[in-house]
Amino acid sequence: MTDGRPVEVASTTQRHRDITSNTLSLLHTLLRGSSCRPTAIQTGVSTRQGTVRYPDIVVDCGALDDDALMATEPTIIIELVTRADLEKRMLEYASTPGTACVLLIDSGCKRMVPCDRDSECWVEEPYHNVDDVIKLPIVDVELALRDVYFGIQFREAGPAMSNIHRAMDAKTALKPLVSILPHQTEDHLWLTHRSNGLTLPGIR
Repeated sequence: MTDGRPVEVASTTQRHRDITSNTLSLLHTLLRGSSCRPTAIQTGVSTRQGTVRYPDIVVDCGALDDDALMATEPTIIIELVTRADLEKRMLEYASTPGTACVLLIDSGCKRMVPCDRDSECWVEEPYHNVDDVIKLPIVDVELALRDVYFGIQFREAGPAMSNIHRAMDAKTALKPLVSILPHQTEDHLWLTHRSNGLTLPGIR
């Protein structure tokens, strides 16, 4: 639901579902016994008044409510990068109270980008080596790329530009963000990309 209007949920590919299943299985094992739990089936995240998003995976560290339709404390949001409106969602997730990390997983190549809240900044740091391990200190777990992409085959001659690269490229995809950012805010959140040095104002 966006601005109070129902929005059709896009269908997903088998690869998308396989990567999601791998990641969810890893998180279930790693978070067992903790106060946080990963969910993946239509867990709603309220990002602003009238808007509810349904990320691929949500790590909810809030109070357990078996009848809840929404995450009570969406601490980590995980999205496979297949949607055209990723940039707008990133700003929405950044403004969600309690969200400490947004993890982007590329379904077109082995590449993961954790975007962590760092004081007043959101810092992006990409990982693409199969031996890389991504630390999620907010929940004290680590995810290895080789485990997330287990059983996933990629063509040798893949797309010229990966899904995440298209979504996060400063010269193309990030330019439209300027039009949706507020001109004045009481408090500023900075969406910072180390790879290209671009900094854009957003809202907390």
